[in-house]
Amino acid sequence: MISTSSSLSFTATSDRDLVANFTVTCSDNLHLNNITITGSVPDYEAKYNIYAAESSATFVVQSPNGNVTFAAGSSITLYPGFHAQSGSGFRAYIGGSCAAKEDPLISFQEPECLSDCGNYRIFPNPSSTGIFTLEALRSDQNRKIVAIYDFSGRRISYTEFSMLTHTTINLSAQEKGIYLVRIISKDNSETLKIIRQ
Repeated sequence: MISTSSSLSFTATSDRDLVANFTVTCSDNLHLNNITITGSVPDYEAKYNIYAAESSATFVVQSPNGNVTFAAGSSITLYPGFHAQSGSGFRAYIGGSCAAKEDPLISFQEPECLSDCGNYRIFPNPSSTGIFTLEALRSDQNRKIVAIYDFSGRRISYTEFSMLTHTTINLSAQEKGIYLVRIISKDNSETLKIIRQ
């Protein structure tokens, strides 16, 4: 099921460009069910939400050549039937749908970092209370943005800091589960995974 959509058309402008016309469709919402990805496919993009493997449906990204990208303006929900096999590629973007994309929110091709990843660490992790401490491991005077997302891709917190040495992350009112903490500065960004037990 796909709701209302709009299309953008592109045409080649020289011999070195693509020699055909093609259309990129951006739907309001996408419901992706009973799909198996075996190679590279065009991005799945939605203005608002993407839902993959709803109810008892499946969405499988097979290795070694399966490669797919989701981009949505508000949320991406991966239900239990979603599976990206080891060696396949899956990327998800929030806020970059139907437009230029920034660094992916999650990517299964990059190594995951639980709580100590280069410039920052988060402890305790996991936490049964939902209270975490984010600590900078290196001194840096640059402005930082700390955004927290639930694993469906919904942003639940966004805070800007003029300088970040340490701060408290309070997820005590949130459901138990996996959350992604993204720390962004002008020079780099890091995404750390935290677990609310």
